[in-house]
Amino acid sequence: MRQNGDAEKVTIKIHPKRQNLSREEARVDLAIRVPRQTLLRVESEQGTLLVEDIEGGVTVEGVGNSVTLARIRGDITARTVEGPILVRS
Repeated sequence: MRQNGDAEKVTIKIHPKRQNLSREEARVDLAIRVPRQTLLRVESEQGTLLVEDIEGGVTVEGVGNSVTLARIRGDITARTVEGPILVRS
């Protein structure tokens, strides 16, 4: 975790120890909790992204992701090269 003034940034990078893993072998499930009133930015390559119950702005950028945004109160920016984006109230 890195802090810049009042802002905090958390970066999580996952690197497999070997090549040519199947989808199931390469699967990683992360549940990250942040304060409800957060400006949130998520960047990901492949997989399912679910962001819910945020009262700040949300930016999601992905490649090959399925993105679901639920109960977001604030500005939303979502981009994915391949995959659906669903916004629910």
